Amino acid sequence: MNIIVKDSVLDSYSLTKSQFLYLLSLSDKITDTEQEDLRLNRFFITDYAPNPPVLTQHGIKIVNRIILESESLTESHKDNLTILAETLQELFPEGKKEGTKDYWRANTAEIRERLQTFFKKFGKYPNDVVIDATKRYIEDSKNNITLMRLLKYFIHKKTADGITSDLLSYIENKGTTNESTEWSELR
Repeated sequence: MNIIVKDSVLDSYSLTKSQFLYLLSLSDKITDTEQEDLRLNRFFITDYAPNPPVLTQHGIKIVNRIILESESLTESHKDNLTILAETLQELFPEGKKEGTKDYWRANTAEIRERLQTFFKKFGKYPNDVVIDATKRYIEDSKNNITLMRLLKYFIHKKTADGITSDLLSYIENKGTTNESTEWSELR
């Protein structure tokens, strides 16, 4: 994995290099003062003694943003991510998911960031492949919309087991038949 972190981006978050590396790996040595700043003042990490500290959701978000903001993107690549984000948003339902406070489509900046992270973690896919996978997901979900994920979680979601991505599953499994039919034939 290649991670490029620009000093200017760290400065914009008022983090030292050692603080960032600590957040990234939680294995680098940093001073007690720096660790206390991350835990007590910034709420990036928790301290569950005697267990090692773990990143909070806020800490994870900051680490990911620093890595993404340090990535050199051309204006055309940024524009392409924005266009793709807006296209995917148009495919998802409008308004809030029933029974939640969350919007199906989130906001363009959040979806653009999710797409950027997706491409960084799983590789670059052409827009038409991503759009087709999204359309198939929505079509498969229309009979039980309550189980359908929000757009941001369809792209990728952090779980206890790591990161899951329905988008990646739909991309990689295009053209496969209904699994339940195949399994019933094998029995």
